[in-house]
Amino acid sequence: MLRNYLKIAYRNLLKNKVFSLINILGLAIGMAACLLIVRFVRLELSYDQFHTNYERIYRLISEDTLQHSSLGTVYPTIGPALQNKLPGIEKTARVFKQAGVVRFPGDPSRQLPPAAYQEKGYFYADAALLDIFSFPAVAGLSGAAALQEPGSVVMTESAARRYFGDQDPLGQTLSLHDMFGGSYTVTAVLKDVPQNSHLSFDMLFTMQTLEDKFFANWQMATWNAFATYVLLHPQTRVAAMAQKLPALYHQLTAEGANEHLLLHLQALKDIYLHSHLDFDPTQTGSLSLIYLLVLLAVFIVAIAWVNYINLTTARSVDRAREVGVRKVLGSSRQQLIAQFLSESLLLNLAAILLAFTLYQIAQPLLQTLTGKVVDNMAPAPSAGVWLFWGGLLTLLLLGALLAGAYPAFVLSGFRPAAVLKGRLSASGKGALLRRCLVIFQFAASVLLISGVVTVFQQLHFMQNQPLGFDQAQMLIVDAPAVTDATYQGKQEVFLQQMLSHSAIEKASIAGAVPGTGYNYTTEARQVSADPLEAKPLNVTYADERFFPTYDIELMVGENFRKLPEHNQNHIIINEIAARNLGFARPQEAVGEKVSIGFSEEPQQIVGVVRNYHQSSLHEAYQPIVYQYAKSDGRFTLKINLQQAEVRMPEVMAFVEDNYRALFPTSPFGYFFLDAFFDAKYSEDRRFGKTFGIFTAMAILIACLGLFGLTSYTVVQRTKEIGIRKVLGASVRNIFALLSRGFITLVLIASMLALPVAYLLMQKWLENYAFRVEITWWMLLIPVLLVSLIALLTISFQTIKAALANPVESLRYE
Repeated sequence: MLRNYLKIAYRNLLKNKVFSLINILGLAIGMAACLLIVRFVRLELSYDQFHTNYERIYRLISEDTLQHSSLGTVYPTIGPALQNKLPGIEKTARVFKQAGVVRFPGDPSRQLPPAAYQEKGYFYADAALLDIFSFPAVAGLSGAAALQEPGSVVMTESAARRYFGDQDPLGQTLSLHDMFGGSYTVTAVLKDVPQNSHLSFDMLFTMQTLEDKFFANWQMATWNAFATYVLLHPQTRVAAMAQKLPALYHQLTAEGANEHLLLHLQALKDIYLHSHLDFDPTQTGSLSLIYLLVLLAVFIVAIAWVNYINLTTARSVDRAREVGVRKVLGSSRQQLIAQFLSESLLLNLAAILLAFTLYQIAQPLLQTLTGKVVDNMAPAPSAGVWLFWGGLLTLLLLGALLAGAYPAFVLSGFRPAAVLKGRLSASGKGALLRRCLVIFQFAASVLLISGVVTVFQQLHFMQNQPLGFDQAQMLIVDAPAVTDATYQGKQEVFLQQMLSHSAIEKASIAGAVPGTGYNYTTEARQVSADPLEAKPLNVTYADERFFPTYDIELMVGENFRKLPEHNQNHIIINEIAARNLGFARPQEAVGEKVSIGFSEEPQQIVGVVRNYHQSSLHEAYQPIVYQYAKSDGRFTLKINLQQAEVRMPEVMAFVEDNYRALFPTSPFGYFFLDAFFDAKYSEDRRFGKTFGIFTAMAILIACLGLFGLTSYTVVQRTKEIGIRKVLGASVRNIFALLSRGFITLVLIASMLALPVAYLLMQKWLENYAFRVEITWWMLLIPVLLVSLIALLTISFQTIKAALANPVESLRYE
């Protein structure tokens, strides 16, 4: 019986090649898009699940309810202290992110040349980190033993190749040049960290070195900058432990029993997608993006299934006689339902085979859109090949059932007597359903295009919004990492050499240039204020040339003086810092003194600068304090705009030659500030492209269905068109007649979709501190586009019918 069903289904598909092709193409494109989205979503959800004990790993989160801030870090003493006081904790490990220069002096005996690189994201880590997490070693010591001894460093395979080529790195010595420095011996080589790890690094330096040499001397115990992980015993009750943390935290912190300080446990599986922290030293993703892509996948597949239902029910009259004859010959309704579901299954099977082919072809596109190399993702323990094939089979069965069920029940319900007497016409209920489904397609298209317009408007706004400082042709040169007693003098010599070049207009030194963060974050208050009223702010080191170089407006007060001794205990703040410190107007802040961090000596405000975007437009203005410093920071060189294009190679050679002559042991690193800021929006651009491409797929599928529906409508009204032409109707009249119904559906769909689109886009824009306003034309564009697309889709068939010879139309059938 099944074989007979499939044979008849196959013949029916061949008999109606155009409709079959439209259905298969629509379903295939929808399924392929769905598979791509599901693949990306599965990768995003797989973060950190490759660790053997990931369900027992948690991170400590510190919260200040008074300042309404949460950090992904705690004080360095907290982790070890909790392990001693809470028996439910099996192990703890701290990581401290740093950047600096790593040098290998070379090994002539093994023909290994010297190497030095500016490393931007390594960690100091406790030895237990390699027991808590599953970062397997491929050479050397494994687990905690690799970082147990002071002066130990482990590196990934990629880092080992960078410094040592194909030679064995074990036992080699590296010198580290950052705020701590020191020499380290390579004890192990790890596999490269998978891309779906929220902790990303090339090197791990032992925390034991910092603990032995610097914690006491540098008062690092007061630095809330250490990401701390705990591995719980299997029997530990997380909720019960979480209740004990606030009281213990108050005992262990320098602030004592301040109730506004809280400590929380965050599950490892929640770090990547569920972290909304003010500071997080690890990479995080966007849960809202996941939801949006899942919604997009549902829309795309639903539109494809709607096409199938529309085209099948529209052709119900054509198949009425077939149903009547089958019923007269004894076929039951259940058998007819099985027959039509078999057709749906066969068509969906053909579609899913084509979809799988398209999915394979589009794999490189997925990597380009997401910026993630799928091959570098580690599989979660529970994720196997069967998940993909199971999902594919589910998509096939759901498509066959959901898309085929309604047409099957409608077609099998025809009465044979009425059919064979020719009394059957298109069902009013069926026509109403088709209109509703077409409205759904148009509404989804309006909704998706509204999203695309809003996304690209926001992206254009961010890329073109004035930042409050000059970023054009700003060359940022990394600070020398290897220094000696002559460093400060050489720094000034380098700046003077740069200013001697006719193409370099300005030069300065700053600890943190715009876009790169701050030197450190602390709290400040007016001297007369209660210590509990201290507000968080960010500290940046700058010299007297910083503000003129960047053309940052000094609102009131004065700049730093050229003489360093004049700037002792003088600070400059921005507008929002003045407001947070309790000054109603910037003028009130000048001359006042504030206490910053743990310094007992008050600092006097000598100037207030206008707010500018230290980071991207994703974030609100941040309170900043500028302290005078000439010996710590990057060089900023302002290149003359008129000479930049023709003389840039010459300028770069000049800068590099002078840098290497003065700082021969430090690698030369640089970037251009405008390109650096532009890169901050790369994720937004990728999201815009992804959303735009999948929206185009959805619209293409809707157009395929609309084309098929229009073709069928034209065929059904062939005789009517011929009579109207004989009676004098023009091509324009015929086109308007056939198009009017579809345009009406577009307008109804637009009225339903636009309020929803407005609310969703407003919600999405809340993720940005600086954002565009949704205007009337942003809502009008989707309606006009969908109307235009609909007209173009139906115009081919309608104009062809309108131009046809009416004699041929009247001879139809």
